[in-house]
Amino acid sequence: MTPEEAYWKARRPRRTRELEYIVLADPLYACLYAKDIIEGRWKKAEDIIATDPESAVCYAIHTIKGRFKKAEKVIADDSLYNEVYIENIFDNKPPIDYAVKSSYNLYIYAKNVIKGKLPTELHNRMLCFAIVEPNARHIKTYFKSKKYQ
Repeated sequence: MTPEEAYWKARRPRRTRELEYIVLADPLYACLYAKDIIEGRWKKAEDIIATDPESAVCYAIHTIKGRFKKAEKVIADDSLYNEVYIENIFDNKPPIDYAVKSSYNLYIYAKNVIKGKLPTELHNRMLCFAIVEPNARHIKTYFKSKKYQ
């Protein structure tokens, strides 16, 4: 039985612990199982959910309804799901501990939280990101804007 089949089978009657071990093999179905069947946080599945940015963001938004710190490194490394996470969890104002995880996060932090140039240490971190990601649009915007200089 696949994780998908186990998930759908578990939806019919009620929570079935035997099927949970099968669902745990797939991060997306583990997330959906927590959201739809357990209807809350499922600690046993969090390690597997945290390996996939899509599942982790879904779990944070729909199940935890807040930060999913265990998965934030994986989320920050995925540009699409990182944006969704920042919009939905932080209301486009990421805290500093999340902002330092990627260049995009730093840019959003400068734009929406500080509303200006990053403090020296973070500005230098952005310079380092610029070396690694020379064509990133948000980095170019940060360094070209007088607002951030």
